[in-house]
Amino acid sequence: MTNPQSIEEKIVRDANYIEVLGALGIAKAFTTSGANGQAIEETADIFEHQHLDKVIFQTPAGKRLADEGKRCTKEFLARLRNEW
Repeated sequence: MTNPQSIEEKIVRDANYIEVLGALGIAKAFTTSGANGQAIEETADIFEHQHLDKVIFQTPAGKRLADEGKRCTKEFLARLRNEW
């Protein structure tokens, strides 16, 4: 669903993207990448550039929830990089 048109499509798209952000999204990303043998640094870079920088939310509620998820994720990735 690259360009959702109906409000229902926009809600589903936003819901899928919200799951990518925040603590749950971080946990999923690192669990999957670890199982595939990917380095933490590589996972953090991919996560940041594919999920934080490129996701555009379609609904007002999605945008509001995304702001919190993006903030949480950015803070986590910054802290992770400081601890490397």
